[in-house]
Amino acid sequence: MTSSHDRTQVFISYSHKDEKYLEGLLPHLRYYERNKLLDFWADTKIKPGAEWQTEIRNALASAIVAVLLISVDFLDSQYIQDNELLTLLIAAEKEGVTILPVILRPCSLPESISRFQAFNSASMPVAKMKGYQREDLWVKVANAIVSTIASQKGKGALIQKKLDLSGIVADEHEAEKEQVPQSEVQEEPTQGNDLTDQKILIKQGVGVWNEWRQKYPDIKPDLSGINLSRLDLSNANLTFTNLVGANLETTILVGANLSYSDLRDANLHSADFRSAKLTMAFLQNTNLEAAILIGADCNRANLSKGDLSESDLSGANLSEAILIGANLSRANLSEVNLEGANLKTAILSETNLERANLTNCLIYGISAWDVQLQGTIQNNLVITPLDQPTITVDNLKLAQFLYLLLNQKEVRNIIDIFSTKTVLILGSFMAERKVMLDALQDALRSKGYLPMFFDFEKPESRDITETISTLAHLARFIIADMTDAKSIPQELAYIVPQLPSVPVQPLLLASASAFGMFEYFNRYPWVLPLHLYKDQASLLQSLEEKVIAPAEQKSQELAKR
Repeated sequence: MTSSHDRTQVFISYSHKDEKYLEGLLPHLRYYERNKLLDFWADTKIKPGAEWQTEIRNALASAIVAVLLISVDFLDSQYIQDNELLTLLIAAEKEGVTILPVILRPCSLPESISRFQAFNSASMPVAKMKGYQREDLWVKVANAIVSTIASQKGKGALIQKKLDLSGIVADEHEAEKEQVPQSEVQEEPTQGNDLTDQKILIKQGVGVWNEWRQKYPDIKPDLSGINLSRLDLSNANLTFTNLVGANLETTILVGANLSYSDLRDANLHSADFRSAKLTMAFLQNTNLEAAILIGADCNRANLSKGDLSESDLSGANLSEAILIGANLSRANLSEVNLEGANLKTAILSETNLERANLTNCLIYGISAWDVQLQGTIQNNLVITPLDQPTITVDNLKLAQFLYLLLNQKEVRNIIDIFSTKTVLILGSFMAERKVMLDALQDALRSKGYLPMFFDFEKPESRDITETISTLAHLARFIIADMTDAKSIPQELAYIVPQLPSVPVQPLLLASASAFGMFEYFNRYPWVLPLHLYKDQASLLQSLEEKVIAPAEQKSQELAKR
């Protein structure tokens, strides 16, 4: 039987009919493979001429983590069931191999698989996800793999090795013992277990600690609950370290590397993390009040429900970080990169976001008051939850107000005119047409408008007609791209008769077929003639003359009535 300590690989099991999903995951794993944090295997690594069944058996025998990319074709494959899945389930039960299921397409999970926690629910398979949702899922999968491997390696190293502190902590003491006759040597008490040794070692100084980390790179240190308050740990190697519940109040960690470390529930009040690396660190429920994180790299770190009030994160990298429910009141986030970050329900009261980059941030449910936004990039802010049709705006304060309008009927009823600069874009912009959407939004921004985009490709989880109607009431005019958008006509049929003050400019790709009921809208003077465009370049070239100018002129005419 293979020893669990001999298992080092990540085995990816999938159906060849789902290869496109595998290609989405692999780039996230290759990054860690290049940095020697994991070694993954999929049958795409089988070289021509190799005996593929032997290759698969060897990879299964070496697996410490198994990622199951599940679909109806995965479950229907007799080879996968008899050779891969059965072997992995037995290894999970007898040798502790970790099973990580990802649901690709709708299917019913057998009990043998459903007992393992999947990354996503059956109601939201990867096939239904789009854009950053899929990327966010693959990031989570990669993070879980790296964390699991680090944990397993740490356990293996602790089992197979006695922590050798003699050459680091007690060289002089050991030298004295060698000079004493054996008959005169008395047995001394041990220094304690491995956990105690690590907690002693970190207090010997950064030089001693980093030397030990270099000597035992596979060990994942456990410093949970330790008191390191007021120590200078600048440039310390604390990667993959368990610091859960630790006290690091006013600790100096300038230039320290805490990537992939677990600092949940830790006290980091007034700690100095200038230029520190916290990539993919776990910082949920941490106290970071008044902490200094100037220039810190917190890419993909999880700071959910953390208290970062009055902290200084100026110039830090928080791209794709998770800040769900975090308290950022009075914090300095000037020039911070928050691109793609999740700020759901975060508190931004009197927060300084000057010259920060908020592109593609999820800001559903945030509380933003007296926020400083001079020079801030605010493109494509997502104001809806992940499981609802995506609505984006380009202004943080507007986003919060829109959220209230969409979810509070009382507020909605007292608003007659919302903005003279808001343009609602309706359409279906799948991956191959996403470039056109971006170009259209950029062109509108350059003219001083605030584009709002409603994506008809999202799963329907609320009354879409009600949502579109609310957004339409706020718009200066509406641009409706009929290309590949089957449900737009029926939505227009509902809102056009109700909104005689809002011009509608329909667009259609010249090579696409016009829908039959378009003549129905000709009776409404505020619906402009259909504009046909050949391609993206021709649309952008004619945007001012054929789309914006007619819509703006019609809006002014309607306002005088």
